[in-house]
Amino acid sequence: TPCVFPMVPITVSFFLKQSEAKHHRPLSMAILYCLGIMGTFTGLGLLMAALFGATAANQLANNPWLNLAIAGVMVFFGLNLLGMFEIRVPYWMLTWTAGHESKGGIIGVLFMALTFTLVSFTCTFAFCGLLLAWAAKGQYYWPILGMLSFSAAFASPFFFLALFPSFLQKLPKSGGWMNTVKVTMGMIELGAAFKFFSVADLAWNPEPFLFDYTFTMLAWLVISLSTGFYLLGFFRLPHDTPSESVSVFRFRSGMSFLMLAAFLGAGLFAPHEPGGKPGGYVKAFAPARFEGGVDELGPYQSHKGLKFALDFERAVEQAQKQNSPVFLDFTGVNCVNCRLMEE
Repeated sequence: TPCVFPMVPITVSFFLKQSEAKHHRPLSMAILYCLGIMGTFTGLGLLMAALFGATAANQLANNPWLNLAIAGVMVFFGLNLLGMFEIRVPYWMLTWTAGHESKGGIIGVLFMALTFTLVSFTCTFAFCGLLLAWAAKGQYYWPILGMLSFSAAFASPFFFLALFPSFLQKLPKSGGWMNTVKVTMGMIELGAAFKFFSVADLAWNPEPFLFDYTFTMLAWLVISLSTGFYLLGFFRLPHDTPSESVSVFRFRSGMSFLMLAAFLGAGLFAPHEPGGKPGGYVKAFAPARFEGGVDELGPYQSHKGLKFALDFERAVEQAQKQNSPVFLDFTGVNCVNCRLMEE
């Protein structure tokens, strides 16, 4: 589902770091990652449903502090992948783990699985809501089976994403272009962070204070342009290896980012927003636009030329006067799938 797209660069960049370890076991770590997703998705969902109600997991995923923390982690690791700083483990921890290096980064992989679960709850709730409602009423057999089945299918693509960096390491002369992969993933992570910043902004303010539609789209536009120019060799970062030419694959990747930048620019500045599947996904990920006012309906928001009243009682009165039906839009402020359907 669209909400977990930000986890793609995070997964690849995390296991890219893991693949540099001396005793890294890619297959075992990939399996552990998927089992961790299944376990935390099922266990956390059912536990919170049983203790706090069926909607507790979804409320946690929409918590502004949690989204701010996830965005901060993305920015931190994004800047690390760009080479701005190195993450150095404290000396006492290195001493303690010296004899356990062969065990790999198990705790880190499980933490990644937990992060994946928290991010995914906002867009999987439409599918898992009934299961969690059963769990809230004390029925556990079918909810457990359903959550395990759903999370297994959900996690399966990320099994191959977790293996991907290890395959890269086995390719010849991986040193120079491996840093290019890291920088590209870091740029994507910085872009994904804006999604979570916007969720926190909208949770604290009736309308976005900073991370609104225009600001977020501009940020993605600048990041896409920067990534495209970087891949085309217009500039280098400190850890890059000098190269006299650009490979065909890197050239195509750079052109793809420039095309995305042009697409975002058309969405911001063109008289008509771009349509099609790509346009729908971009607008669904971006914060919702708030365009409205006040008239006989009371306060309203407009969408595609239609006025949606925000005062239900007043809207019903107006409909009765006009003898017209009322259309109710049950939506979520931070729901990517909701905005995708509304398009």
